Amino acid sequence: MSSSPNLALPYIAASQAQKHVTHNDAVALLDGLLQLSVISRSLATPPASFADGNRFLVAASPSGDWVGQAGMIALRNAGQWQFLTPRKGFVLWVEAESLLLVFDGVNWAPPPPPQALQNLTLLGVNATADATNKLAVSSAAALFSHVGNGVQVKLNKNAAGDTASLLYQTGFSGRAELGTAGDDGFHLKVSADGAAWKEALVVDAATGLAKAYADPATALGLATKQYVDAGTNGIANARLAPMPAATLKGNSTGTSATPADLTVAQVKALLALSTADVSGLGALASASAVNLATQTTGTLQAAQFGTLSGDVVNTGFAVTIAANAITNAKAAPMPAMSFKANATASAASPQDLGLQQMQAALNLAGLTAARHLIMN
Repeated sequence: MSSSPNLALPYIAASQAQKHVTHNDAVALLDGLLQLSVISRSLATPPASFADGNRFLVAASPSGDWVGQAGMIALRNAGQWQFLTPRKGFVLWVEAESLLLVFDGVNWAPPPPPQALQNLTLLGVNATADATNKLAVSSAAALFSHVGNGVQVKLNKNAAGDTASLLYQTGFSGRAELGTAGDDGFHLKVSADGAAWKEALVVDAATGLAKAYADPATALGLATKQYVDAGTNGIANARLAPMPAATLKGNSTGTSATPADLTVAQVKALLALSTADVSGLGALASASAVNLATQTTGTLQAAQFGTLSGDVVNTGFAVTIAANAITNAKAAPMPAMSFKANATASAASPQDLGLQQMQAALNLAGLTAARHLIMN
């Protein structure tokens, strides 16, 4: 065998004269192949200026001294161009592009990504990672996509008193923070300078209740309660939750409580009404005595109806005026110079008649004319 099988380095033959020539050729090849770095991969003809030891990856369709050497490594050695054949697995650094390439047996291409990235100390993507930011990414956007279903971004902290949050910065100065900061509640806080922070919202981890710190009196502020206080008469019926059919809102418990939708049975029990009570309020219908001076509405039962005396009497609920009970003093006042009578041709209520009406009723005009005739 006159040369090595991989790099084709020449061997020194037994009893060879001028062994140093073969040895030096092999050393020159090693010098050209090891730590392989070429000046450029875009030239198809030799550059105007070069020096021994310069290496180039010959581009397609070469000409001049490089004709027919496309894809070969052109090495300038001892004033001559020497062409080295790349082998599968060769790694090449292109100085003009700061690019690392690997030869796959046919083409030069960037090296494939590592099959596994595990337990890396630092990782920077277009950025420099450091002891605090062990993962650093400089990009216009970052994408996390699903592999078939949902996707989650997880921030895990050691203990409840630690922080797991998203920090939003301007010029690397904090302006807003969102997450579990100092406890397991969900916090939203903001800062105008990165130093003084104001809590805006906290959601309690145990109850889920939210506490807002904004002033509700200011425009676009948040209420500090679980509801917005609409003031007196502020909650319209349309904004109340629908009520079940045939119910009333009330509190049938023995203590102060949230209003409830009460059924008919619950309302009757609350008002002490029985099925026999049909007159309204149970307290009035079932009371043993009623103060008529203060009770202005309602219907009295028979047992509660007082005994009447004087000019009127009662039989149950029917009230009548006793016979011969209306005296002159109790009659309505009469007009001056009048009589009570019925001047109609049938039975009717008494009327107050004037003198002329009374004369007409008694036919006094005819009697007066007869009297004058007799006397004359």
